Amino acid sequence: MSVLFNNIPGNELVPFFYAEINSGGTPYQGSPRVLLIGQKLPAGSAPVGTVYGPIQNEREAAAVFGVGSMLVAMYRIARLNAPFQPIWVLPLADPAGAAAAGSLTFAAPGVTGAGILWVMGRRVT
Repeated sequence: MSVLFNNIPGNELVPFFYAEINSGGTPYQGSPRVLLIGQKLPAGSAPVGTVYGPIQNEREAAAVFGVGSMLVAMYRIARLNAPFQPIWVLPLADPAGAAAAGSLTFAAPGVTGAGILWVMGRRVT
């Protein structure tokens, strides 16, 4: 009686000890999924409060959640960390009110020209 292996060929004739470990999976093993919860822009077409997905690419995320929305930025990072997992999204409404605004001023004595600053992963000149 021969034992069948997945990775060791059956016609291997070189004398040696060959071993293979194959758990075969468990009945409780499932496919991992990612759920993102964040704000969408009013320009996005996805319904608020309803799980949407799976999202296939960043272009689709921008179309259904609005270009520049929190969910598009979250999707971009999630896809880098989980390139093959299905990503589902629960969009929330963007809160009403005025958007935050502000300015930064930097001064360096004797230095002229434009400065480059990174704010939350985005390059600002």
